Amino acid sequence: MGIGGSEILLIFLVVLLLFGSKKIPDLAREFGKGMREFKKATDDIKREISQSEVMSEVNDLKSDMNRHVSDVQDNIGKMTSELNKEVSEVHDNISKTTNDLNKDIPNI
Repeated sequence: MGIGGSEILLIFLVVLLLFGSKKIPDLAREFGKGMREFKKATDDIKREISQSEVMSEVNDLKSDMNRHVSDVQDNIGKMTSELNKEVSEVHDNISKTTNDLNKDIPNI
């Protein structure tokens, strides 16, 4: 399916006959512009796809981070609640011990 030298020469002669020698440089220039535009459009599509993938990863990381922050907040809330209970128990024990000591010590 390759094109040989004679086929290229035949194509060139047909183009020369159809468009004339003055139009060929203009056609080549227009073909080059078209190829540049096509390459630019292809690069833009590739860049948009890449950015879309990056944004998807960023959103996934953001969701993971929010979940971890929520877990940490829940753990801090549980620990604070447990600490408040322990402090309350210690306070109650101190109050009870103080009351017991006040009963045992005679009023002076």
